[in-house]
Amino acid sequence: RKRGQPWYRHYVLASNARMTEFQGALLLAQLERLNEQNRLRRENARHLDALLADVEGISPSRQLPEGDSSYHIYMFRYQPEYFDGVDKQRFVAALQAEGIDGVFGGYTTPLYANPMFMEKDFMGGAYPLDAFENGRAINYANFARRCPVSERACASEAVWIPQTMLLGNPEDMTDISEAIKKVQRLARQLH
Repeated sequence: RKRGQPWYRHYVLASNARMTEFQGALLLAQLERLNEQNRLRRENARHLDALLADVEGISPSRQLPEGDSSYHIYMFRYQPEYFDGVDKQRFVAALQAEGIDGVFGGYTTPLYANPMFMEKDFMGGAYPLDAFENGRAINYANFARRCPVSERACASEAVWIPQTMLLGNPEDMTDISEAIKKVQRLARQLH
């Protein structure tokens, strides 16, 4: 990563650093709380899903019925046309102004658009980023045309709420929902 660039912009594939023994000891102590925190995040996510179900222009991510998500991030689809055309960045800023501090717009570009892939810079060489598809080297620049949903999600639709916000109480989920509804009601004033 480089200073001043988007947080998920990668220029070269880096090493896989291992944690220290001290970090491991802290993690072990925290793991005792994991199951309860995952349960609370799932419960709050379901509650938030229900609160947002009737908000036109907001679509929470669907969960697989057989899975138990730990909700590292709660994502929803934002459709600007239901918010007087307010772009995603203004929408997120308005939610932050309403006290939903952790909300953000997610990735600024899809993973394949990272310079690491576009320049095929893998620790001094192209392999394995220079993989082949149907006998031809993969051209990551073509993925923008091949992946319109990913492009749209990053540019204008995907909104993320970090998992820490799901550790609150049901009233906190109501606050998030009410903030979204307020931004929708007042969207015209955001232009």
